[in-house]
Amino acid sequence: MPQSRNTCCAIAANQLFWAACFALTLVIVALSPQVQAQPAGSGGYEVMPLDKSFARPQTQRKIRELLANGVPAAAKQQFEDYFVKYEIARWTHKENFPQLPKLRRDLHMDLQTTRGGPAHKTLLDLIQKQMLQIIQGNYAPPARFNAMLMLGELDVTPAKTIRSAKPLPAMIPIMLGALDDPKLIDAVRVAALKGLLRHAELGIAPQDRDNVTKAMLKLATTTVGPSQRNPRGHDWMRCQALECLGKLGSAGPNGQVAKTLLNVLDEAGASLAVRCAAAQAIGDLKLKVSDGFKQADVADMVARLTRLARDVHKEELQKTKDDNRALNPAVLKSQFADIHIALTGTDRVTSHNITGGITPLATALKAEEPVNKLREKIKTWLSLLDDKTLTPELGRDPGMGPEFGPMGMPPMGMPPGGMAEGAETPAQVASKKILDEIGKDLVDLLAATASTKPPAAPAEPAEPATQEPKAP
Repeated sequence: MPQSRNTCCAIAANQLFWAACFALTLVIVALSPQVQAQPAGSGGYEVMPLDKSFARPQTQRKIRELLANGVPAAAKQQFEDYFVKYEIARWTHKENFPQLPKLRRDLHMDLQTTRGGPAHKTLLDLIQKQMLQIIQGNYAPPARFNAMLMLGELDVTPAKTIRSAKPLPAMIPIMLGALDDPKLIDAVRVAALKGLLRHAELGIAPQDRDNVTKAMLKLATTTVGPSQRNPRGHDWMRCQALECLGKLGSAGPNGQVAKTLLNVLDEAGASLAVRCAAAQAIGDLKLKVSDGFKQADVADMVARLTRLARDVHKEELQKTKDDNRALNPAVLKSQFADIHIALTGTDRVTSHNITGGITPLATALKAEEPVNKLREKIKTWLSLLDDKTLTPELGRDPGMGPEFGPMGMPPMGMPPGGMAEGAETPAQVASKKILDEIGKDLVDLLAATASTKPPAAPAEPAEPATQEPKAP
């Protein structure tokens, strides 16, 4: 049936998300040694019996009629067989793995076709049952990943737009259980995290909020994953947990969630990706004086963010030396923007719309000076990084040597005679100047925060862990 413009826009936007999720499946599967031992499609994985006779046009039309008008008792078996033996069974067959995002989208369209009518609950219950069977069975990782994604995307009723959707609360215990189930693979846990993040963004009922918060705190503070998990994959999962804590929006009792995020922000040995994710999450929180924060806490928050800025600068400076290259402005801009988000809730340095983060708390406590000082420096740094000289030299033909671009011509910004051996490119010269200016600013900022004393450590979340259960 024809879809409304809003519905079509929502579906189009979701296509990008689903395509990214399938790509993510392949990445997670590749990173996980437990999956490498048995490639998808080998005899070790189960497949559901597939009845292709349901693909006939007349059968398809009949199913669409049932979806739109309801499923009478006489047609119930045909309706169930269509979805169990064809629509969902296709998910488990190797030749369909590249089409899994589309197959998931097809199920969503079927739910939309019911318009929330009598067939909606029938199909919803059927989908839940079959997805759980795939998740918990010995099916190939792409199928199990997409099955968990599907559960996280289910809504109470069909939504006209993405933002108006009301996620199905009954899926939360299933997704939380997946995080600690040692029988499940990491691909399923990743999908569960994506689903929990969606629920956090669109709204979680109070009775589920505490359980989600505890689970995300546990994962966010788990510094080392199981031995089978690639460290970068574990970092990614921590980042998802941190983002989820931010989207929940609460600093927690006595500011526990906020203080945990601040500890991750300053965590020794943590990657910049994890620390910047903590900064973003802080920007999503609504920090209040009633959470027990004092002026000293604001100063400590700024000090931690300044140390993160220092380490961002230090890492990029070292890379320019190790790789003999210019700085990467996109990377530095993104990381400094994350720090700005922690301060204001937005990455737009010129915006006066302060949506969250530390600034509202600092204003309430009359402790704006260190916050404003760091904000102004970040604005300056981002302006410096807009230097056009830093634009990568595109089109260079590596087969012709570093001094030649397309058709043998010198690359942009390079003298006609090429660069003398050992000479720096204009981008490298600009990089040194910019990194030097940022470094000097950081010295001043760090000196101003040197006397800051950190607040007492927050209470540990329930059942703290430094290592997750071993994955199979």
